[in-house]
This record gives sequence, C-alpha cells and structure tokens, in this order.
Amino acid sequence: MSAPNHKLCESSRRTAYVAIQFTTWKIIQVVIFAMLLCQAEDLIAQPQLLTGHLRDELSHLPIREVHILINGTSIGTTTDSEGFFRLDLPVGEYLVQAQHIGYFTVEMKVHVPMEQPLLISLRPRTLSAPGVMIESTQLRADTLSSGLLLTPRSLLNAPALGEPDPLRAVTLLPSVTVANDLKGDLHIRGGGADESLILLDGMEIQNPHHLMGLFGAFNVEALQDAQFYPSLTSARYGDRLSGALILQSQAAKEGGRAKMNISALASSGSWQRKWRNGGIFLSGRRTYYDVVASLLRQYVGYYFYDGNLHFQQQLSPQWDFTTKGFVNTDQIRPDRGESGLFKWSNRAATMSLRWQRQHWRWQNQINFIQFRINAEDTSDALKIQNLLRELSWQGEFEYHAERTSVLTGAFAKRLRFGYYWEEGKSDDLDEIFYGGVPGNFHYQREQALFGGFIEFTRRLHARVTLRIGARLSSQQDGTALWLPRVSAQYVWPHVGQWRFSFGESAQWQAAGREGIESNIGSPSFPLAQPLRARSATIAFERALPGNFSFNIEAYTRRTKRVARLGESHYPTFEFGKGTTNGLEILLTRERGWLTLQASYAGMKTLHTFGEETYPPDWDIRHSFKGLFGVSLGKNISLHFATQWHSGAPFTPYAAHLPLLLRYLGDKNWEWWWEPVPAPRNRGRLAAYWRSDFLLRKRWASGRRELYLQVLNLLFHHNPLRYETRYYRSGNAELQPRLIAENGLPLLPSLGFVMEF
Repeated sequence: MSAPNHKLCESSRRTAYVAIQFTTWKIIQVVIFAMLLCQAEDLIAQPQLLTGHLRDELSHLPIREVHILINGTSIGTTTDSEGFFRLDLPVGEYLVQAQHIGYFTVEMKVHVPMEQPLLISLRPRTLSAPGVMIESTQLRADTLSSGLLLTPRSLLNAPALGEPDPLRAVTLLPSVTVANDLKGDLHIRGGGADESLILLDGMEIQNPHHLMGLFGAFNVEALQDAQFYPSLTSARYGDRLSGALILQSQAAKEGGRAKMNISALASSGSWQRKWRNGGIFLSGRRTYYDVVASLLRQYVGYYFYDGNLHFQQQLSPQWDFTTKGFVNTDQIRPDRGESGLFKWSNRAATMSLRWQRQHWRWQNQINFIQFRINAEDTSDALKIQNLLRELSWQGEFEYHAERTSVLTGAFAKRLRFGYYWEEGKSDDLDEIFYGGVPGNFHYQREQALFGGFIEFTRRLHARVTLRIGARLSSQQDGTALWLPRVSAQYVWPHVGQWRFSFGESAQWQAAGREGIESNIGSPSFPLAQPLRARSATIAFERALPGNFSFNIEAYTRRTKRVARLGESHYPTFEFGKGTTNGLEILLTRERGWLTLQASYAGMKTLHTFGEETYPPDWDIRHSFKGLFGVSLGKNISLHFATQWHSGAPFTPYAAHLPLLLRYLGDKNWEWWWEPVPAPRNRGRLAAYWRSDFLLRKRWASGRRELYLQVLNLLFHHNPLRYETRYYRSGNAELQPRLIAENGLPLLPSLGFVMEF
C-alpha cells in the first residue's frame, strides 16, 4: 500500500473513531437526559401530601365534616373532628373547594407541594329550614363510634317545658331511658344515672337540673353543639360505665348581637362581642314567677337562674387562650318570713391554652367544679350541708399524618366529698334523698385520681379504618386499671358502612341508690375498688333515597362489678354483677318539608347480688320514639314528639296482713294492715305514652320568633308509682287499696324570642 493510501486509511480510522466517540457520548447524553426526564416525570407524578385546617371565621373553632373537593377531578375528602384534612395529589396547581351546609362555599388556588398547611376560614350562613330536626345524622362526632352530633337547631325543635331543654331532647334518642316524667336523669343503655357522664367544655357537671329534675340547667342559646355517645367513647373521656353527653359552649360571633327569650317558665338573654383575634359570649336565664307574684302582692318561694361565659383570645397564629364558666342555682323558701330554705347549685370554671400547627395540636386545661346542697329549717331542726368539689387537670397531644392519627394525654383530679345533715323533728330526708337514709350523718373523704390515655387510628384501606386505644386510671392508694378499647369501620360501597367496637370501662364513685322523683339527692361516694364493665357493639348504617338514613345497632354489656347501698351501716356498699343486651333501630329524614326521627329500642337489664336477681328501676324493655317536623311555608313549622314504652319495674306488695291492733277509743279495736313486700321489682307500672306539640312562627328575617308548646297533649295519665292507701266503707274495717300517682298533666306554655 502506498504512503498516500496509508495516510488516507489512518485519517479515515481517526475520523471514524472520533465519530464513534461523539455518537457514543451523544447517546449517553440522550440516555442520561431521558433518565432525568423520566425521573422528573416520576417526581412530578409522585403524590404529594396536601394538608389543611378548617375553622369558623367568627369563633375560630374547628369545623368537622367539611367536604374538600378538587375541581375537575373526582378527588375529595372530609375534615375530621378537629377540622383537619389530608389529600394525596401530584405536583401541580389545583382549585380547592370547601363546602359545608352551614357555611358559604370557599374556593382557592393552591400549588402542590406546599411548605405550610392550608388555613381556611368559613363564614357561617343562616339556613331558612325550619323543619330540620337534626342537621345530619351523618355528622357523627366520631366516625368509629355511634355518637350523634346535635346542633342547637335540632335541640330547639324538641318540645320542652317552657324553654328548649337539651337534656329532655336527648331523651328522644333510642339509647336513653327516663324512669318517669318528673325525673331528668339519663339512663344510657341499662346504666344507672350515676354511670352517665355529662361534660360541659371538659368540666364534669354532677347535677345539671332545675325544678328538682323536671328541667335541665343548660341554656340552648349558650351551646354550640352536643355530642352524644350511647356506648364506648373515645379514651379521652372517662371514667363512667355508660355513655356520655359532651356539650360545647357557644363562642362569640361577628356582629355583637344580643338575644332575648321570654317563655312561660323563665326569661333568658345573651350578648356577644367579637374583635379581631378574640371574643366574649355571655348568657343568663332566670325565672320570673316570684317577681311577678310580688308585684301582685302574692308570694312564690321558688326561683332558679343559670349563666354561661365564654372568652377566647388568639395570642398568635398558633396559640390561643380560652376561659369558660357555668353557674346554676335553685332556691326554695316555702313561706314568706319562715326560716325554711332549700338551695342547690353548681359552680364551674375552666382555663385552657392550646397550640396548633400543621399536623400537631397540644392543649392544657384546668377545671374547678363544685356542687352544693344547703337546707335549713330552724323550726324542725333540719339542716343539710352537702358539698362535692373537684379540681382537675388534663393535657392532650394530637398528631395527624397521612392516614394516621395519634392522640395521647394525661389527667389528674382531686375530689372532696363533704356531707352533713341532721333531720331533727322533720321527716323530710326520705323525700329529699331516698328512703332509709340515717337521720344524722357526717361524712368527709378525699379522693385523688390520675392516669393517661392513648389512641392510634389508622386507615388501613380506602374502606377500612381501625382504632386501638387504652385508658390508664388509678387511685392514690396505687390501685390501677388498664382499660383497652378497639374500634373498626368498614365502608361497603353503594351499600352502607359497618362499625364494630369493644372495650372496657370503669368508674371510681357511685350513688348506689336513687330517689323516685327527685334529682337533688342521691349523693355519690368514692369507692375503694372501682366498678367495671365490658361492652361490645356492632352497627350498620345506610343512606336511603329521599334524604333518609337507616341505622341498626346491637350491643351487649357485662358489668363485672355493680354497686348498691346496703341495708347495714350507711354508706356501706354491696357489690354484684349485671348484664345488658339490646337492639336499637333509628330512621331519620334530614331535609325537606317533612323531617323525622323515629326509633325502636329493645333492652333487657338484670342485676345480681348474691342469690337475688332483678331488673333495676330503669329497665325499660321496649320503647318507640318519634320526633316529626312539618314545614308550613317559609317561616312556620310544626313539631310533634311522641314516645311509648313498656312499664318500669317496681316492688309491689305480696299481701297485707292484719298484724297489729289499733285502739280507736270507746273500747273499740281494729286490725291495722301491715304490707308485705314481694321480691324486688317483681311488678311493672302500666305502659307509658306521651305526645308533645310545638308550633314556631318566625318573621323579620328570623330575628323574631313566637312559639307555643304543649306537653302531654292528649292528657294521658302516666303512673309514677303505686301507693297503698287505707279506706273505710261505713262500719267496715280499714281496707288497703293500691292507688296510682300520676305524672305530668297537660302543660301548655308560650314563648317569644327576639334578636337585635
């Protein structure tokens, strides 16, 4: 090969080599670019977490069950009980929409990912739906429990004595039984009145009643909502064996409006003022019969009053401070100028400091609560000074993440029991408390309780949610209980949802006995060993066409330790066991010209003490309840409440034996009949039936309202009890006869509401 040809070949090889190197490098660059592009696409397509918090624009309180929708997609969720939501979205810009029936809809553009969670404030709006009875049974206080969220509107639509009464409205739910007309104690799923927990803003209220149990002490206008748990509650609530009623007081709203309610029973008013980062809400209520009577130169020796305070100040975007208070007092002075006085009252105050940011929430709360009974009658030497005082603290820490939430906290409380009474020459103690109390009694004890709780909630699947929790409760002597709880929810698409819960509960005090008609007495005492119960529930809920909702729930409870006051030294307790099994069916219609809440409850409760087994006084085997609302135009609505239940147990007399002779004078003697009681609660009262009526008329854009209520509209005679009375016909001997004492007569009342 010649030199020129050799150089040409060498040059060609170099050119080919350079071309190969260049091509290889370009291919590598293309591959690297493609890999980077794929990684970028994967990065863009990778779901990012969008979180946010919804709150009321006026009260700054969290809003539960707000629908969060991403426009143009089928992606959405709802906020939890603390107003938080979480969504998985690819990187990009979106239009987020927040919807709630009681608020104006809000839309806002967001870019995902976000460094800080969204903070969305919703402005409340007034709904002209006078027939709405419960705004939504889907608004559950806890989706893993059977709890119902009751709003002031739903409470207002339940007929009551004089003014709307939250405690009486709750009795229309299938889980609650009431022994008779004159007793307002809540018996939840077979439990005693001392086994039901009533909390107002985290403060446990011992006896929230007026008129000796006929009327509740909570003003509906002062409440934001009421969460009712008929069975196992969240681990943060305790310590009670049965369910709980959790009340939240009203916060100030924009506008600083005042409101007045004048009814046949009492007059109430509220005032509120809102500023940029805080507000104050005040409400008060008082009877006026005694004032009107004094103007007419008559004397009425009874009155009551109650009041609420809610003050909130936001210290920074993350910190806010709240203080709340509650008072209620009843006083009876039978005769003008007489020395007799009977007074009972509640005093409660709380302060809380809360920090909230992104996924975290921390809160500290201190409570002071006092329940007092004072009575004095110098003519009969009757004197009562009963006091139950509580000082408590509770701290909570909550964390929300994708599909997971953790709640943990601790609590400590100190209770002081101070009871003192002297009967003197009177026989009133049996009527004030219950039969069998000693004539002279002095009792002082202190009890310290402390512990903690934890709950872990995890959404295992789009259809399955699981919650595991436990509560640790202990006394100062070292006695401690570890109470586990587990709940699960399964959503069956296009069918409904199933709920299951199982757990244990306990309580460290008990009354052991209840008055027949009075809610004043029944003092509670601390226990060395707690009462314990194990409960399980299974429920199915389904939304039906036409705004109907159907819920059926079966439950069982095994009480390992139940208490009653013994016949020996007062207050010696006897301990036994108890069982409760029940079934509840609830049908509701939430919107439209006709709204309803209809329910059936079947229950059987038995207590066993030694060889004696009997149903307690509140064992109502069957009950039907209904609350119906009819809208007659824009501003007129009718509401009917009716309830029927089988008779409550009572102890009859097996026989009347002529055991004693009584001298009548003139050498005449006759037999005195001595009653012989049958086994405990062997008999039952006649079936109970009552229908109530409420008519509401609104005008001036809803700022004026006139309402007419009638209790026991059909004037049905419902027996409270049976008493034995002795009658003589001519010259015949004295003969015993069983007579029924009836409950409420027909009671109409008229009221007027004015907002300005």
